[in-house]
Amino acid sequence: DTEFVLLPILEACNGKETHSIMDYISGQALFIFPEFLFLDEVYENLPDIRHRNQIIISNDGVDSGIQKPMDFHGNLQLFKEHLTKIQEHRVYICCESDEERKRCEYLLEDEFPSLRFETLNIGEGLAAQAWNLFVFTDKEIFGKGFHPKRIEKSEITFKPENLSELKPGDFVVHEDYGIGIFQKMEKIEHKGQLTECLMIEFEGGDVLYVPIGAMARVSKYRGLIKGTPKLSNLSSMRWEKKKRSAKKAIEDMTKDLLKLYAERELLKGFRFSQDTVWQNELEARFQYEETEDQLRAIQDIKNDMESDRPMDRLVCGEVGYGKTEVAIRASFKAVMDSKQVLFLAPTTVLCEQHYQTFTERLRHFPINISMLSRFVSKREQKQIIDDTKTGKVDIVIGTHTLLSDKISFHDPGLLIIDEEHRFGVAQKEKLKNTRKKMDVLSMSATPIPRTLQFSLLNIRDFSIIQTPPKGRLSVITRIIRWNSGFIREIILAEIRRGGQVFFVHNRIEELNSVAARIERIVPEANITVTHGRMKSILIEKRMLDFLSGKKNVLLTTSIIESGIDISNANTIIIDRSDLFGLAQLHQLRGRVGRSNRRAYCYLIVPARISREARKRLSTIYTHSHLGSGFALALKDLEIRGAGNLLGHKQHGHIASIGYDLFMKLLQETIRELKGEGGKEKEIPEVYSDLPAFLPTSYVEDEISRIDIYRRLSAACKSQTVHTLEEDLNDRFGTPPQETKTLLLLSLTKIICSGKGIQKVSVHKDYVELSFLKARFPTKRNIESLLKNVHKKYFIDYSEGYFRIGFNIQLKKIIADLKKALQFFP
Repeated sequence: DTEFVLLPILEACNGKETHSIMDYISGQALFIFPEFLFLDEVYENLPDIRHRNQIIISNDGVDSGIQKPMDFHGNLQLFKEHLTKIQEHRVYICCESDEERKRCEYLLEDEFPSLRFETLNIGEGLAAQAWNLFVFTDKEIFGKGFHPKRIEKSEITFKPENLSELKPGDFVVHEDYGIGIFQKMEKIEHKGQLTECLMIEFEGGDVLYVPIGAMARVSKYRGLIKGTPKLSNLSSMRWEKKKRSAKKAIEDMTKDLLKLYAERELLKGFRFSQDTVWQNELEARFQYEETEDQLRAIQDIKNDMESDRPMDRLVCGEVGYGKTEVAIRASFKAVMDSKQVLFLAPTTVLCEQHYQTFTERLRHFPINISMLSRFVSKREQKQIIDDTKTGKVDIVIGTHTLLSDKISFHDPGLLIIDEEHRFGVAQKEKLKNTRKKMDVLSMSATPIPRTLQFSLLNIRDFSIIQTPPKGRLSVITRIIRWNSGFIREIILAEIRRGGQVFFVHNRIEELNSVAARIERIVPEANITVTHGRMKSILIEKRMLDFLSGKKNVLLTTSIIESGIDISNANTIIIDRSDLFGLAQLHQLRGRVGRSNRRAYCYLIVPARISREARKRLSTIYTHSHLGSGFALALKDLEIRGAGNLLGHKQHGHIASIGYDLFMKLLQETIRELKGEGGKEKEIPEVYSDLPAFLPTSYVEDEISRIDIYRRLSAACKSQTVHTLEEDLNDRFGTPPQETKTLLLLSLTKIICSGKGIQKVSVHKDYVELSFLKARFPTKRNIESLLKNVHKKYFIDYSEGYFRIGFNIQLKKIIADLKKALQFFP
């Protein structure tokens, strides 16, 4: 058997020295690594190997037989089916903790006794059929990173911890002290307690240690300009001035931003009736089983429509997850109350697709549906416009033509906008004015940062559809360079299984030469070409040829980006993918994989690509699992920032204090202007001489530890801590005493908040509560406490100071505190 040795690229020894992989390997060694490594941030940490012998394995070149295994994202049935196919080979399951290994053994050992289970924390597995070897990590089986089992809608708010991971060397922003560089995690004794802290370096080499309780005040620095930010000085007042300046700019900006919101709140909209018998019949005729998310989104929309406040809701749903069905049900509800529905789509092709879907779904009901687009003749268009004005048309589907001043509507009640971000500025201004008058439903697979930001800031309502339909498989994504032989194999493999191929090339003037090239490479293919400048009748004819299967390769531009639904097309090749935006790539990839057949997306890149393009491609490569659209939108928000939302005037402020802090201040200001601020709870400082941290023997991965610390630091509800404890138990096993203490201290801070307590000191067998001067307990409070809660007390009451302490058992501290605190209103 061939011997495999797994080595880390970099490792810390004794917490002081850092050794690299080079320290273990001789000068004559040959380095073999896959091309996709170039797209990963880990590539930047690779030791310098320019002068070593190396082979770069590309998908278009040498095939070593080693591949990245597929991700299963918790779909255990799919993983078991895969194991059945490869059980003749050596298969290892590598888990990052003993508890995770035991869980995998429990789930898999009985059915697959030949599996080998190891506790070994590695980044990803490998699949090498030719070498008789498969290695899977718990990350491929259950999903990467530390995360709750499911993201609930209430948890998706704008928080830095949703968006970024800290790595040594990253620029960070501390809300109180400014911009510094995160150096490392370090255990120190802080106010008599052994705990783990973030070590941050500021200007002049000054160092700040941030304990666990304050980690929520630290976020990764992200500005909107290239280059490095200026570090803050701990002894200067400049940081406070920058924050005040940004806060003032935010207040000026948000007044205009919220004007529309306020107008909509004051307006009385049309209150739609409850569901009719026909509505129930329509829904019963749906041929698929709705997912929970789909049903929740539908209910949210119905609740909005049945209220007298105009709806403005964004439905963020993955490509092919049933957003159109949601729109059909909302449209039907509006028509049942004799209101017209306007359905706005960004492209002619998408209009055609929606028109066909609506017509098919509503064919059993007396509803008149019309389409206004280039595919409709001038004479028909005139007739449709007349019928729309008189109310003969119930649902009109169209492109931006619907916004023309020439078109009048009879009694419009619902506006549906598909992929709103793809409309121009002038068109959006018209939409803004239209919005005030009727219910608005926007739909997007990957909302652009502006749209998403409005939703996360609660300026708009939003629903998420993140559950895939039954039987749906993720699209396998590969990064390749142009290689004629490999491209021939890709196209032929799809044609041989009776499928069809999209080939996307975004330069119209080069399409004919690319078509000739593909014909030379794959003479067996029947190619048709389309692009946006063709006459609409020709586009329609060629699209129908592809839809009917007469042609099996569609060479096109990004005109197919939205909406086109061909379940038999399950391979897409995107040429010069480095020139596309993240949302575009995700939309294009969504054109395939719309059935229960495995689909493939090949992204062709040149030899040299920009750093930004590498980030985008790395993101689309790593987010290839089902339901990744929302995560991609958040990542896009991180890569591109919020320039569109905030305008150029704000760029300087974002650069000076960082994007995350700017958005936090913006969120606070919006709450204040909406009258939702209220009086903030006093949050006490919690001190203890008991060790409280996550030992590396329990949670080895530093990114996971930072994430857990930040979630604990930001927690403001006991349930959040209990859920986190369940996740820790499930993932890593029973927590050690240090971690139990950490969770208890977090709960202590939460239950003591809002009680006028300034400081809580927790010791092994007693606790002290120090009160704010303005919130001292009354004599009656103290008498009631002493009478009803039998403990040994000491009270220290002097000028401007009040402190009360009593004996406890640490494991019962929460119950004891709750009993005592009921006497302090």
